[in-house]
Amino acid sequence: MQAPSAFLALSSDIPKTHAGLIAALGKHLVQPGLIATDLGRAFNQVQRLRQLADYAKEPIGLPDAAWAVEQAERFVDAVRRRFATR
Repeated sequence: MQAPSAFLALSSDIPKTHAGLIAALGKHLVQPGLIATDLGRAFNQVQRLRQLADYAKEPIGLPDAAWAVEQAERFVDAVRRRFATR
C-alpha cells in the first residue's frame, strides 16, 4: 500500500480542511509513533507560516521559507521510509 492510500485507509473521515488534515496526521501518524513528534510539530509550524502568508499577508522571509521546505522534505522522506512497499 502506498503512503497516501495507507493514510486514507487509517482515517474514517477524509479531512476537508488544512486543519482537519493536520489533526488527522497527528492522530493517525504522530500519536501512535509512526512519525516522529518533531516532524508533527514542524508540520504545525509550517502550517502557521502558510496561514500568515495566505491570510495575514505577512511576507515570509527566506530563512523561514528555506526551513519550511527542509521540514517538508524531512516529512516526505520519513513517510516514504515508513510506508515504502518492499
